[in-house]
Amino acid sequence: GHMWATIATRLTSKKRASIIQVESWRDDLDTLTGWTEAGQIKPIIDSTFPLEETGAAYARSKSGRAQGKIIISVAE
Repeated sequence: GHMWATIATRLTSKKRASIIQVESWRDDLDTLTGWTEAGQIKPIIDSTFPLEETGAAYARSKSGRAQGKIIISVAE
């Protein structure tokens, strides 16, 4: 898919962290899922909020202080 050049460059670099941004193409998302499950890449999660605290999650996002993805849990 479209993401390969970007990911190949970032996975082979000596950097500790990098950003991978993809469009929602099924094959690409399946590949990223496999890499994540195999421990080859690790998503960076800043914080997790229950659905009832969506306002707090939004405030965290707008604060500019998040250091990764903000997750809103919709089911337990």
